Amino acid sequence: MNLIEKTVRIVGTRRLHNEILAEFIRCRLGVECQLAPSIHGDSLPGTLLLLDCLGADRESLICRLRQGPLSGSSGALFALFNLGRNSGIEKEALAAGARGLFFEDDSAETLLKGIFVLFAGEFWVPRRILSEYLLSRTLSFSPAPEDTTALTRREREVLGLLANGASNDQIGCRMCISTCTVKTHVYNIFRKIHVSSRLEAALWIARHV
Repeated sequence: MNLIEKTVRIVGTRRLHNEILAEFIRCRLGVECQLAPSIHGDSLPGTLLLLDCLGADRESLICRLRQGPLSGSSGALFALFNLGRNSGIEKEALAAGARGLFFEDDSAETLLKGIFVLFAGEFWVPRRILSEYLLSRTLSFSPAPEDTTALTRREREVLGLLANGASNDQIGCRMCISTCTVKTHVYNIFRKIHVSSRLEAALWIARHV
């Protein structure tokens, strides 16, 4: 995947540290990387915002997440990094629109790999955390009367793999079809079940299957 037209914006108060990190990301991935004053505001699609959480307590992080509409709502992606393993904010971050969680003990290579995965349209969240979040959301919903018969057998198979966190390439390898065909199936699935993201699709299947 070509990342030349992608942009990473780092949000945090540790300017020197984040300037060094921005240069590292720029050199290794070839993306434009800059510092930003806030996770809120205008950001174009193809932008990933990284919120530096080092040293922040749970209450202050929740306050930052609730200050207003996230840039992710305009098409940008949003992730937390330097997150403490015991911060207890993971579900709140996902509910606010975060697509990725990077922890303070993650390596630099893990951060680079996660950024690449996020730009590919996937989530970068530990499966246990994502499963717990999906379960909590499922319990708060009552089943909707959508017509599940609208999905073909092949689309159901793609949806099942997608809900388990498989990427388009992994789905293609598993089903012996091209990535382009997988994207077509995903588009048709989203249209039929009226969702706009992989997380919403996973929530849908948790409620109806």
